Amino acid sequence: MFIQDGIKFVQNFAGVISESTPHLYLSGLPFLPPRSTLGNMLTATFPRIAKVARGKHEDWPSNQHALRGHTSSVWSVAFSPDGRHIVSGSLDHTI
Repeated sequence: MFIQDGIKFVQNFAGVISESTPHLYLSGLPFLPPRSTLGNMLTATFPRIAKVARGKHEDWPSNQHALRGHTSSVWSVAFSPDGRHIVSGSLDHTI
């Protein structure tokens, strides 16, 4: 189970981590599903890592998508309440 969780973690967060290693801790670990073996182990190992109260999956998502389109840094992202729509604002002056 630990290895399967590790593979799912990489599938979900490799893009963010590859841009900046600290994102492993800032953007990856806080979003580990509470039902995952990896999540349970690392939550105990890093008790001072940021906590996410809303928007966290109970288990690993069934699919992942890499969204592309901006030609510069993305500065903001918002999700619709039903989770069906995403909007992002970029330094390239597009939404």
